Amino acid sequence: MKTPNDTTSSLSRAGFPSTSISLLRLIREKAAGRREAMEELCRRYWKPVYSFIRSFRSCPREESKDLTQDFFVEVFEGRLVERYMPSSGSFRAFIRGCLRVFVLHYRRKAGAQKRGGDVRLVSMGDAEVDLLDQAAARKDSTPEAIFDRQWAGTILEQAMEGLRAELQGAKAVYLKVFERYGSVESAGEAPTYAALARELGLKETDVCNYLTWCRRRLRELILDRIRDYLTGEAEVTQEFVQLFSR
Repeated sequence: MKTPNDTTSSLSRAGFPSTSISLLRLIREKAAGRREAMEELCRRYWKPVYSFIRSFRSCPREESKDLTQDFFVEVFEGRLVERYMPSSGSFRAFIRGCLRVFVLHYRRKAGAQKRGGDVRLVSMGDAEVDLLDQAAARKDSTPEAIFDRQWAGTILEQAMEGLRAELQGAKAVYLKVFERYGSVESAGEAPTYAALARELGLKETDVCNYLTWCRRRLRELILDRIRDYLTGEAEVTQEFVQLFSR
């Protein structure tokens, strides 16, 4: 199986559109590149799917991994993918609703034999699964809340990948300030702009400007990722608020 980077680059070379809606169209129409489109969608969304299954009724780890694979086979090889229409709501809500029904009613062995046996559409790294298991073990959240939180995390990861790609060369210092401030802030400290400026050999005003620019650009990139699976701007804004204002 291709790595995520291989899949993404091959899709790009083939001229395929990269949005979720466009990838879904390729899958529904059984067009050339369908398998690559399936793998790319799995790469984007397997973490929230796995997290939901893992937290639902404390499903064991290996079974959760198998069910994650089986769910995507069910989505793509069954008729679930044909039912989704952007005008009816977000892809997130659609997947989450299908997932609950799937976990409640799906017979794993029979389903695997029916839909594709040992088909594996996504690679799940042990380190990534370990982190997801920690989040899924929380007793103060529902599977739906864990799903939404991981969906938001996935979108943020994708947006950060885009930001890092943009901030190369002359703007590399922007990323250095942004990541350094974020890493210290997440550790529970509250660095001043002056301290960060001294540490990095910058002006305090530069630190402020770089952080402001990066935050604004990251927000724009997050909204772009949400537009991948929603069409109206009102719906995009609502989805952003639901995912990132908690």
